[in-house]
Amino acid sequence: MVKAGHAAGVLTIAAADNVLRLLPALNIPDADIAEALNRLDLAAGGLAKAA
Repeated sequence: MVKAGHAAGVLTIAAADNVLRLLPALNIPDADIAEALNRLDLAAGGLAKAA
């Protein structure tokens, strides 16, 4: 998921086997949060199709 998120333009790190940690700026606008979540959703959907 970390690689898929990076490919979608969202920085993440794996915090544990089943935990994905996001790395947003402290002053991130709500619109950017929504965009990041949309990108992660698409990345996760791509992984589900590939599996």
